[in-house]
Amino acid sequence: MTYADLKQRQNWTLEQKIDHAAGVVSHFMEKTDGNLYVSVSGDKDYEK
Repeated sequence: MTYADLKQRQNWTLEQKIDHAAGVVSHFMEKTDGNLYVSVSGDKDYEK
């Protein structure tokens, strides 16, 4: 990705960003025959 690509994507709407992310995940799942692991951080260790 180039700097220009990044600047363009930063101007995408939230819907465009979500659609792109879903497409990336779908493409990856196709390449790995559906073998996908997801890690989620809920910031449980975050302290103010």
